[in-house]
Amino acid sequence: MITPHNAPKSPPKASTPLLNGGAAAPPYAPTTYAVYPSPYAQKRVGQGQSAVRRMCLAILAAVGLWFLASALLGSGNIFGGSRFNSDRTDDYPLPPDVDLEDCVGWGDTEKSSPAVGYPYSAQVSLDVSLPSETETLLFLSKGALSAGNLKITTSSELTDARVDITAHYHTTAVRDAAKVCFITRKEGESGVGIFTPAHWWSRKRTDRLYFDVELLLPRGSASSSPLYINGLTTDVNNFSHDLDNLKDIIDFGNIFLGGSNGKIHAKALGAATATLQTSNGGVSVEHLVALKAGVQTSNGLVSIDYLVAQNAAVRSSNARIHGNYHVSDSLSLITSNGAIQASVNINGSETSNSLIMHTTNSHIDAVVDLDTTSGTGGIFLVKAETSNGRLTTRIASAPLDAVLTLNARTSNTQASVELPATYEGSLALSTSSTASAAIRRVDSHEQDPACAPHADCKGRTRAVETHVVRKGGVEGAVYWEKKNARRGSVTLQSSNGAVTIYV
Repeated sequence: MITPHNAPKSPPKASTPLLNGGAAAPPYAPTTYAVYPSPYAQKRVGQGQSAVRRMCLAILAAVGLWFLASALLGSGNIFGGSRFNSDRTDDYPLPPDVDLEDCVGWGDTEKSSPAVGYPYSAQVSLDVSLPSETETLLFLSKGALSAGNLKITTSSELTDARVDITAHYHTTAVRDAAKVCFITRKEGESGVGIFTPAHWWSRKRTDRLYFDVELLLPRGSASSSPLYINGLTTDVNNFSHDLDNLKDIIDFGNIFLGGSNGKIHAKALGAATATLQTSNGGVSVEHLVALKAGVQTSNGLVSIDYLVAQNAAVRSSNARIHGNYHVSDSLSLITSNGAIQASVNINGSETSNSLIMHTTNSHIDAVVDLDTTSGTGGIFLVKAETSNGRLTTRIASAPLDAVLTLNARTSNTQASVELPATYEGSLALSTSSTASAAIRRVDSHEQDPACAPHADCKGRTRAVETHVVRKGGVEGAVYWEKKNARRGSVTLQSSNGAVTIYV
């Protein structure tokens, strides 16, 4: 019951004794009794009248609250017909550069599988024209209730793209707070967006949504050329991604998959530029071919079975990076508090090619093959850096006459570098005075790499020079010809751990 502060009081009656300065009652007479209206009876009458008013006000307040809740629940006031109502779009996190086209309603309610964790589901399907050679297909999911999985696959029955969206929910009021709309962004970007309120007042489990989204792209026959799509961009909050085998079926000019708090898994993908980006989830790729490839996450493992690119950058934090990488220009593998385990092949030009590996508080294990398209020469930079973790870097092969600069460093543990017979240049090792530093020759009878296999080559022998500069510090050189003693440079550093270079 609500009582307004300014509710009027019942006026006192003139016959009421002892109220508002009224006259006192007549003197008491033992033989007779004067009858007076009871002041308590009058007070009860006044309360009854005020209670009616308070009840009416409470009913009006309750009705007002009901209308307010209906508006917040998105019962039709936020969207006018099939479009956002222009004065209420601030309730939804609509990006400023996105324009809304038509919005569609949910289909019939169905019962969900118990495994989903939601009792009900509803679906909507939208057909989207494929982008032209200069356009991009776009999919967004924004808002406090945005969560789900996006699967990208193909169908031989389609000539255009189709987006199937299934919303899993407990109540229709929460489901109807989610709006599905056709969208455009910038010039040449168009697609579909899911929008839920920017803020959601309830934290109950039953006031949540989960979206299963399937983006289906056309697939030609086995004998036809791959379908070319200029661009595909996703920007979905609290979503994971699953990509089917798209390589040799679809060639992307540019593909950007952006999510958060969810994994990304790609079976096979080909693009000129490919970017896979998420947070708090792992990224796993079975086969990726691109001119430029970028993989980024945080607090999640990065696992790449096979990557081919001109340039590639892989980044995570608080998790491990491992995989097989083939690049023709540069590769960077950067994480923290997680190991790096990589097999790397750099087959580049005779100009600069680089490999950067960096982590902290964990180990680095790398096997690296260096080559050039001509088979000789080339300039290569390899950096491997960690702390409080073992470092092992093996340069398995390098072209004849290659110039290699290798810097490897760790702390509080051992480190080693292994070099191929083709390496010629200086060597430097440094560690604490209580640990050992050494240059070790693996094979004193190795064949001159300038000779053909199994040929009887004479005239050149490999020289290994070593001298101690201080306790824990060694310098030296390895070469087939004296003039090449400073061609390359290898530096290995640690502290409180042994350092060894194998030549």
